[in-house]
Amino acid sequence: MAPNKGKYYLERGLIYSDMGEKKSAITDVSKAIEKNPKNYFALMYRGIMNLELGNVVKAKADFKKMERLGYTFESTGAYNIATDFANLGETKEACKWLDRTFTQNSDLIGKASTDPKGLSRNNFGIFTGKMRGKTRSYFRTTPKLIPIRETAEFKSLMLKFGVEL
Repeated sequence: MAPNKGKYYLERGLIYSDMGEKKSAITDVSKAIEKNPKNYFALMYRGIMNLELGNVVKAKADFKKMERLGYTFESTGAYNIATDFANLGETKEACKWLDRTFTQNSDLIGKASTDPKGLSRNNFGIFTGKMRGKTRSYFRTTPKLIPIRETAEFKSLMLKFGVEL
């Protein structure tokens, strides 16, 4: 590998990750971060890989560093981080990231493609359609969010955005 090319370490780390070799992936992505501590893609991927391995503290540290660097998470990235936290039973963190997702996309709640049943749906499982004679938005949980669906934090978040469960 070229000694000063952090992008090569990042690329190889992502390949290791795709192969399921998360520890090797984290090692290479960490080398990319050593070469460029402001590489927010490397920080994000290392954070996600740490979440997948259950290393919540390390993942949170990478995400916080990204925020300090001024990176604003795009909604899909924030949603994926939320689902990873949910799968680990980290309800508070999952809801924090879902809040960010929905805040960034509040204009999309209820606006998207229509399925055969006449429901409008966006990418985050929020549907809008006629229910009991009224047009309402409600949330159809993806399997990734089932671990937190019954929590008070999740229900409160859905109410905040006017979404029924």
